[in-house]
Amino acid sequence: MENNPVIKIYNKLTLFDQKIINGIIKQVNRDDEDTKAYLINLIDFGLDHLNPSDITERLKKLVKVSVKVSIDGELAYVPLLTHMKYEDHDKKVILTFNSLLKPYYLELRDVLDYLDHPYSL
Repeated sequence: MENNPVIKIYNKLTLFDQKIINGIIKQVNRDDEDTKAYLINLIDFGLDHLNPSDITERLKKLVKVSVKVSIDGELAYVPLLTHMKYEDHDKKVILTFNSLLKPYYLELRDVLDYLDHPYSL
């Protein structure tokens, strides 16, 4: 856990960002394809009431957040999210992330489950 860069940055994220990450970890599975896109309903996380331009700006900022991971013994910065598409009319976000982070997202989910964190509604 102490070597998990996603867990390290999670508590530094805004509540909005945490809820978006929670939407991913609620759905991710070990056997998911590396390029799987995750659909998050903003209403499920109480984010549907926000102004659409605020949502878009916050998501753009989140896409710029990176974590440092070791790839073949070399340290590299990997973004938490690789793609984001916001659909205002449906209040949904489609997200993808680098498959290198999948084990870290799964470990974050396990930790939050252990702590009985209310990431899933």
